[in-house]
Amino acid sequence: LIALIKDADVGRVYAGMPSNWGMDVTVGAVPVFKYLDSRDVDEVGYTLRTASLMTAPEYFFDERDPSDYQLFGIHYLIIPSGYLPPVPADLVLRAGRYSLWTTGTAHSVHIGRIVGLFAANRTNLGVRSISLLHSRLAQRSEYLRVAFDRADDYPRPRHAGPREASPGNVITETDNLNQGEVAITARLHQPGVAVLSASFDPGWTATVDGHSRPTQMVAPALVATAIPAGTHTIEFRYRGFRGYPLLFALCGLTLAATLSAQAIQERHSKRASAPIAPGQTAQRTLNA
Repeated sequence: LIALIKDADVGRVYAGMPSNWGMDVTVGAVPVFKYLDSRDVDEVGYTLRTASLMTAPEYFFDERDPSDYQLFGIHYLIIPSGYLPPVPADLVLRAGRYSLWTTGTAHSVHIGRIVGLFAANRTNLGVRSISLLHSRLAQRSEYLRVAFDRADDYPRPRHAGPREASPGNVITETDNLNQGEVAITARLHQPGVAVLSASFDPGWTATVDGHSRPTQMVAPALVATAIPAGTHTIEFRYRGFRGYPLLFALCGLTLAATLSAQAIQERHSKRASAPIAPGQTAQRTLNA
């Protein structure tokens, strides 16, 4: 099943969580969601193991809500054979005790529109995401821009009404998330946003038709960029902090300076505590 998932490379996997049936579906004594992590499979459900902004919202993922599968970019489900998935899905393959299913989420990037603001900071982002994760806004292609570290003067997410047409759709998508790159071709009949199901970070950049465009955070904490109407090529790239060589060099210099200062201090301490030879006392007093 893992080989099939990696060959397709079209989305994340969900195989339960520590807080539900996921602990009882195992490979030997190891829960499947932990086993997937050891095989470097992109997944959702192995919660509270990273420090990204999406860590807390992931804890409140609702496996019964199709909208959450879209927000988290989940394309596959691994559940025990003989059981039905918690959301509508298609069976791909049974392999002994395990069954692989696919959801309707086939892309990491979705086209939508911004319909409001969502105030949050790092300490309350998870709790405030609960109402969002039950709102089903993503199914309407509606997203909230996050006003990070702002006062709570914005309305809470509203529950979705009748589904409206998306402002556009993804035509093609090339994922290379392991290398921090995703490219899509999208067609929009009105301006909108391209939302990447990846945790927001300042290291993400976006281009539209080769031109740099600013990124923004949409709730709960995903990467997005605004795009005009028409057919466009959108690329997201992640580049981490590049100053590590300089940082390591600075740390090395600081350590060397500290050790040197300690050595000098020890030499002075030894000289000050050295015994005085006979006849030196008067000479020192005279010199003083």
